[in-house]
Amino acid sequence: MCLIIASEAGRWPEQELIEQGFRDNPDSWGLMVADGRKVRVSKGFTRATLLTAVESASRSALSYVLHYRWATHGKVDLSNCHPFKVRRDLWMAHNGVLSIPTPQARYSDTWHFVELLKANRDRKSTRLNSSHTDISRMP
Repeated sequence: MCLIIASEAGRWPEQELIEQGFRDNPDSWGLMVADGRKVRVSKGFTRATLLTAVESASRSALSYVLHYRWATHGKVDLSNCHPFKVRRDLWMAHNGVLSIPTPQARYSDTWHFVELLKANRDRKSTRLNSSHTDISRMP
């Protein structure tokens, strides 16, 4: 199952925890860092790029979310790498398996869920209503 590590500004995990997360969840990693104005996102597949991204972000002493993916649905590629942008000011990472239709086999369950959120974000209802969205016709 995926792993999410999050922390307040200025607190970063030890390098061993970062590397263990990568070894246990090898299908990709994604890092979100909040700088007070926007969210900066880095994604990748290699240990070296992960360590570089973490080192760079840790120098800024900002809040972060680090996601390691263990693929259960969809291809192992950047389109399925967390976090996912829901809207300009909202990103999402998920841990676990979502029990929703995943008609496009190349995409993960989280990708499908984010597409449902995007399709429903302009509705007045605060409840996700997937019965009105045909996700099999999404790009």
